[in-house]
Amino acid sequence: MATLPATFIAISVPEAFIRVLGFAGMILTVIALLLPAFLFLKIDRPKHIKCLEHRSITYALVVFAMIIIACEIVSLMKN
Repeated sequence: MATLPATFIAISVPEAFIRVLGFAGMILTVIALLLPAFLFLKIDRPKHIKCLEHRSITYALVVFAMIIIACEIVSLMKN
């Protein structure tokens, strides 16, 4: 019963459903990539995670997340 409005919108306006999925992907990028990167940057020296001793990996993760978000914004503006 709760899925009927979403189903009706997806059937009547399929472009809107795809745009909502893209926006959700952008939010998940923030949660899955940027939030852990921010927390790793706040840790002084993460000794329990060897690959994060070098800050360059964390900065590369932030750049990768920004590229994903920028691509999604371009995709949203294009349609």
